[in-house]
Amino acid sequence: MSPPKILYSASKESPGTIFIGNGREFFSPIDPFVSSAHKEEFIQTDKDETDPMIFELGDDKIIFVPQSIDAGYINDMMRLFDFKNVSIIQPPETGNGLSRDILDDKETYEMLRNAIIRSGSDVKVIPWGQTQQFEQLHKKLRQDGLIFQAPETPLDKANWHPDYTNTKLGTREILQRVQIAHPELAIHLPEGFPCPEIKTALELAKYFVATERGIVLKANLGAAGVGVFAFSPQEYVLSSTEGWNAMESKVNENMLLQSGPVIIEEYVLPNFDEPGVFPSVDTLIQPDGTPVVQAVSGMMIHRDGEEFEFYGSRMGHGLFTDEQKQYMEHINIAVGQEHARIGYRGWYDTDFILAKNGLLYLSETNVRRTGTTYMVDLARKLFGDDWETKMAMIANDKYIRPHLAGLSYENVKVILSDLLFPIHGEKRGIILTQSMRSMFGRGKFAYAAIGSTQHDAEFLEKQLEEALG
Repeated sequence: MSPPKILYSASKESPGTIFIGNGREFFSPIDPFVSSAHKEEFIQTDKDETDPMIFELGDDKIIFVPQSIDAGYINDMMRLFDFKNVSIIQPPETGNGLSRDILDDKETYEMLRNAIIRSGSDVKVIPWGQTQQFEQLHKKLRQDGLIFQAPETPLDKANWHPDYTNTKLGTREILQRVQIAHPELAIHLPEGFPCPEIKTALELAKYFVATERGIVLKANLGAAGVGVFAFSPQEYVLSSTEGWNAMESKVNENMLLQSGPVIIEEYVLPNFDEPGVFPSVDTLIQPDGTPVVQAVSGMMIHRDGEEFEFYGSRMGHGLFTDEQKQYMEHINIAVGQEHARIGYRGWYDTDFILAKNGLLYLSETNVRRTGTTYMVDLARKLFGDDWETKMAMIANDKYIRPHLAGLSYENVKVILSDLLFPIHGEKRGIILTQSMRSMFGRGKFAYAAIGSTQHDAEFLEKQLEEALG
């Protein structure tokens, strides 16, 4: 087996944080349900999202990552954020998951073990997301007598909680529990039902059709929009034979929906006129169980027919009214208190739909870091703790264009040179949040557009589009 790779090293003997960037590992349970034609690209896209993890948790850290990152990109980001004490390590990859790779490679595990010993008992070991693999790694470190802080690891009694809550059945059950416990919050949940399999869900669909409502089907193991299928009454007349057959045909094509339990819900018509049509509140549960809100953002959702996919977020001032923000934060805290009561610690979010009727519907909660987490750390580094009053940011984690195939990171830097943060020394501009990769007949990278207002951030996005052609 090849030795671990040191992708970057400017580290002191005792980093304050050790970050296990296991996002790819977290989403790997979906892999068996992705078609063979798209599986390799699906997996690679998850790996690409390792790059912005180098922003998370600030300076003074060691990061373990599942794939190599462009050296020029790393050096540029270290200079941009003035990070002085960072090391980035890639263990030999087996395809089994980052935590497993660390456990299985003696040299990598010793690097982790020695870093903890050097740093002392105050060092924090933090995963991107809690998985069974990371739990094994955590236990092995403890069994070896290592003493360290694990502020984003669930209590032992709640090791089951992330696996449960990150299913569609689990998240809906948690939200219903909060809705019942807090009538004063006036929580709106789309009417819906858990079903043992898709056949039952299609039978229940007739209940919604009878009242001229569309339906949303959610595969139990879906995540980041994958496995969510919406059939709006504007596009599908499900009361007609033609409309029903068209819907059923789409459903039967998808392996995720055909495998295991399914949630069926009424279709809530989103208000697509609003930039924050899919709000999300990210929060961190402290070791003492207190939820502390980190950001209120708007998820960027790409719709391809009936399927949805998360590709980024927008945040900063001007996105929501004070009333909307306070309403969502209050609900989010109640959800966090329920997670904390069970024993969960770490990041979670609650997602909403801003409906055409003006109401905010609670759609799900995820117990993990999210696509917004790195944006929060980036914003704090550049603007301070009151970043939300000073700027607006739009992040696109999947900027994919066929005509960019073959371009390098250095090529893209040159093309966008006049737009890169900070433009003329001002705190606005484009930050590349993923390096350039050319695979599958296209070029792909990611960026954050940072402006003084939401409109300014949108303007920077348009300039980027024009520059790249």
